Amino acid sequence: MGPEREFVDGAGWISDESDFHGSSKVRSMFRKRCGKVAPFETLNSFAQLKAETVKPECETGAAENHGSLPPSSQAKSAQNTSESLGLLSQPPVMREGDGGVVMLDSGSDKTAHNASDADHSSDLHSHKDPAVWQSGVEDILTFIRRLPVEDPLTNRVGPWLWVRDPGRARKEREVQKKADLTSFIGGAHALLEAFKGQEAKIKSTMQDKAQATITKKLKPHREKLEDDLVNLAVETGTTYGKWMLFPSPDDLPRTWRLVAEATAAGKLGPVTKAATHDPSSNKPERVICVNTFDFTDTKDVRRVLNELAELGLCGPRDQRGIFYKADAWTYMDFKSDNPYRIKASFFSSRAMLKGEMPDGVMGRMLKG
Repeated sequence: MGPEREFVDGAGWISDESDFHGSSKVRSMFRKRCGKVAPFETLNSFAQLKAETVKPECETGAAENHGSLPPSSQAKSAQNTSESLGLLSQPPVMREGDGGVVMLDSGSDKTAHNASDADHSSDLHSHKDPAVWQSGVEDILTFIRRLPVEDPLTNRVGPWLWVRDPGRARKEREVQKKADLTSFIGGAHALLEAFKGQEAKIKSTMQDKAQATITKKLKPHREKLEDDLVNLAVETGTTYGKWMLFPSPDDLPRTWRLVAEATAAGKLGPVTKAATHDPSSNKPERVICVNTFDFTDTKDVRRVLNELAELGLCGPRDQRGIFYKADAWTYMDFKSDNPYRIKASFFSSRAMLKGEMPDGVMGRMLKG
């Protein structure tokens, strides 16, 4: 990939390595989703949750057949951006997220815009949402032209532009029905608090020891925390994840077109989305998320990556590569500076395309 098409660094969006954990905006979103509940459940309550929760099926079957795209003759005539923005005189758009519904009062809702790259489920009845490709009435190129991703005014339709694979819509509904985000967040909070208690106890008894010695002592506790969080995500159906692309501003339109077309044709995952312009951000790059149903289904994760490589959007020799992040990790805002030192990405394109075993929690899971 030439220098002009090289992906920019994703610092701040994804990293190798927060409290309800996360920024104030993320915490606010979580509280709204979980309801006004007193303190989170204790570990004993979490153990009961684990015993009572039905573990969802992790491995997906063969890809479903994909219906053909609507012919161009049936599509709407192309609309310019200002025409599509006129749709926003309607009442606020309801976006159904994992475990709850998020109200967007247009793109001015900064909490929704910045809250989470894990919000992969824009209103399933998306014929009412101008930010979603209307597969029944327009072809994919009409959608791309209707809402140019590079145009700052496009953010009037919301923080994301969405393309769903019509052939996976039924499975998407089934997967979302199994997800219990409230239980995941409550259980994850309890696990993190327990780890903080263990860490404080170890540090208090090793005050005269070198930091390297303390870090070594904490390693098995940290690994168990990661393993427990992954198990909790699986048990609560919080298994969505995404490959994250950070094209440079000049390459954003091309990258989005390739990803959108491939999704519409049934070649990628259930849904992809591109961030619209955020006037409050000082980052020049925008993120494009390419979702899969289940981060434990490494065969499907690899299949989607191979398709992205075929499109020329990543490769084993890329200097930076792209990374795969679980939505569960996004909900907990695990970044490079998180106090738990939990690695934020599950897979890297360079390692996976070379056939290398991932390190960290996913490596342990696959070896086990």
